[in-house]
Amino acid sequence: MYGYRYYSSSGAAALLGFLAAVVSLIFLVLMVYWIISYIFSSIAYYKISKRRGYQRPWLAWIPFARNYLYGAIADDINIKRGKKTYFGWILLVLNLCSTGALAFLLGDLRAGGHIGMGGYIIGSPWSSLIGLATTVLYYIALSVIYRDYMRGQITLMLVLSIVFPFISPFVLFSIRNKPSVSCGEAAYGGFDGFGGYGGYQNYGGYQGGYRPGGYPGNHETRGPKE
Repeated sequence: MYGYRYYSSSGAAALLGFLAAVVSLIFLVLMVYWIISYIFSSIAYYKISKRRGYQRPWLAWIPFARNYLYGAIADDINIKRGKKTYFGWILLVLNLCSTGALAFLLGDLRAGGHIGMGGYIIGSPWSSLIGLATTVLYYIALSVIYRDYMRGQITLMLVLSIVFPFISPFVLFSIRNKPSVSCGEAAYGGFDGFGGYGGYQNYGGYQGGYRPGGYPGNHETRGPKE
């Protein structure tokens, strides 16, 4: 009887040890992926924004600021096609709010729920809603970027990026040096009258000016093509 108990406790300990090892391995893999994807996406944001004439492309390496820069790239594409959007600022605010809600939830978890379950009641649903809104807006902005740099592959690449979200940083990295349709670097087969645009001055540090009808803007202010 005592031997059975010893065997059972030993088996449970071995199982817990195995599960801990698996969890640690998964965590390590996720951390390695996060670091690699952060580097690749930062390089992509930096190169794309620099080619589009953005004055502060180094924001690509700064947490939260890089979310703004990513959205600002989509905003720059949209405004050159006659539509002003605010993806950059909205993504920045959403990411800040999401982090705040998550911190509130984790704070309650550390306190063992002793603050009236406030973290669960406030942090959890808000974190979920903000996370959903951030994800939706991220893919909307991604579709704008794909549309400008991957003509003919938009639907396929967007579907793949949604189904396999881990590939989007590497796809953006692969198009970092591709010609931009909205900047007049590539032929645009979409809307008539929106061909080559330059940069613009009044949004997020881009330079140049909106030119309807496909007239070029201030191309001299764009960063060097690398």
